[in-house]
Amino acid sequence: MSKHSSRHTFTYKTEPVDILCDVYLPDETKFGVVAALTRQILASAGGKTAVQEEHKLPVLIYWHGGGLTAGNRQTWIPQWLFNDALDAGFIIVSADYRLLTPSSAHVVVKDAKDLVEWVHTKLNVHLSNVSSQLADLDRVAVSGSSAGGYVAYQACLHAQPTPNAICSIYGAGGDFLLDHWCTPKTEPWYKGRPLFALDDPRFLAILETPKTKPATTGTEATDPRNEYTFWLMQKGEWLDMVSGEAGLGARLRELSSAERAKAIPEAARITFPQFGIEKAQRFPPIIFVHGSVDEAILIEESRSLAETLRKKGTVEVEFLEFEGKNHSFDLDEELVELNKVVPFLLRHVHKK
Repeated sequence: MSKHSSRHTFTYKTEPVDILCDVYLPDETKFGVVAALTRQILASAGGKTAVQEEHKLPVLIYWHGGGLTAGNRQTWIPQWLFNDALDAGFIIVSADYRLLTPSSAHVVVKDAKDLVEWVHTKLNVHLSNVSSQLADLDRVAVSGSSAGGYVAYQACLHAQPTPNAICSIYGAGGDFLLDHWCTPKTEPWYKGRPLFALDDPRFLAILETPKTKPATTGTEATDPRNEYTFWLMQKGEWLDMVSGEAGLGARLRELSSAERAKAIPEAARITFPQFGIEKAQRFPPIIFVHGSVDEAILIEESRSLAETLRKKGTVEVEFLEFEGKNHSFDLDEELVELNKVVPFLLRHVHKK
């Protein structure tokens, strides 16, 4: 993390369970009120007109990955993104959200909306108690990795006000009608990992979680939920959990690609971002980051979504494709091309 940043934890919603977010503030000597006033004083001393500078900082909301079943606001963080954003003067909000089983993605959409509302109505109230730095609520971007990209898509579709820009880091949800999501895997398919037993008791226990049990909002490293998504995908049943429609994956795999869209029940369509994006009158400028050989979320998803948005003719789309890179490649490598992301976000949050 950026050397001089600070982190504060807040509760952004309490019903039906407490859900937390971490707020990272950039170096106050560079982006605080005192720093801004110092620049004005130096400008005046040099015979220049002292212009009242804006003390408020843009915001980047980030959602973690984990297949919508695992992780928390502090896991699998893309250090390059956080460091670059903090160095550029962004306030970062990294949030938990309710995870699948017994919840479906309907509640994930709700949590995304509620977080954006909290940022716009409560963030500065909390910041005023801990810092001189405040958020510019007219300049809010969103991002997420993998399943977090899914949450970011949903925020752009359903949250108010609509974010100014989005970065999708191998985000899920560009095309849930691909065979990849509904066809069972019969041989190792993700980074050579062996297949799970279909009757693995660890995952059956999660699957049988009573709906009356409070939702899970975060997992630790040893939690079987960290592999639960791969078990569901292996069986072709991940979409069942996302949509809340039992047997959806099995029904889709019997249909052609063209027929699948019509087979999604009306109540479940909100959990498929692609449908909302196809119909959306407006969508924020977007930059995609994706590896060409991603085995968890195929690059075809991002390509498909980028093409849909380009056809609208009103959405700026930038696509960073990393040849030969698999899922989560950016957690282990520093790649120069990633330096394009934060300038893209910064440029668009400053467009009013």
